[in-house]
Amino acid sequence: IWRAAKTKDSSKISASMVMLNYYNCVVMLRYGMAIESEQIVTPNIIGIVCMMVSSSFVFILRKRWDFLVYAHSFAIQIGWLLSKLSVGLVSFAMFIVNILICAAPLETILKCYREKTTKYTDPLVTSIVLISCALWTIFGIHTNDVYLGLPCFFGCILCLVELIQFAKWRAKEKAQHKTSVTSNTKKTD
Repeated sequence: IWRAAKTKDSSKISASMVMLNYYNCVVMLRYGMAIESEQIVTPNIIGIVCMMVSSSFVFILRKRWDFLVYAHSFAIQIGWLLSKLSVGLVSFAMFIVNILICAAPLETILKCYREKTTKYTDPLVTSIVLISCALWTIFGIHTNDVYLGLPCFFGCILCLVELIQFAKWRAKEKAQHKTSVTSNTKKTD
């Protein structure tokens, strides 16, 4: 989001990922309220505010006012709907949304694997997601909450695979670049 703010270009930001994270925070907030867990409620209130700003920014840059309205009204509707469901159904909804969120690196992993490149991977973002998933996994284990711990553990594995893949192909790309620079300097001599 910060890069997009500087360049005024949101084309590299996946609007669907921003919205999925936004809805994840809404679902997690309702889940935390249902099980009366301040440790889940507080970070997700902050997350909702951050995702509201991020999604608004993305849709404003893309001049998609209709999506901006739909996105926020849908989040409110999700929150209202979840307030009417039992704790078990809210837990199941959170489990499904967390699986979708934690599977996000899978698209990048497959794209990088097919092309044998690192251009789609942002190791800083992946590292932050890894840390977040690890902390939520630990919290899930500590509180015996399988709905929270299991999807986040899955996310940790995918983030680790993405970082290992990045390190492996980054080394190859550097070696290829060094070889091409060396051969170009020999040709000019």
